[in-house]
Amino acid sequence: MRIPAGEHKITFEFRPKAYYAGEKISLISSLLLILMAGFVAYRELSSYKKEA
Repeated sequence: MRIPAGEHKITFEFRPKAYYAGEKISLISSLLLILMAGFVAYRELSSYKKEA
């Protein structure tokens, strides 16, 4: 790469679409897992309180 004399800012970027798609899928999966765990915990605590 030939660059003329002087002050420059050179940026190389690599942004694959698959990486960002996988990142979104991972985020959604994690949120669903947390919501399901919270729902199960809520049901278990509710049934425990009814028995006592």
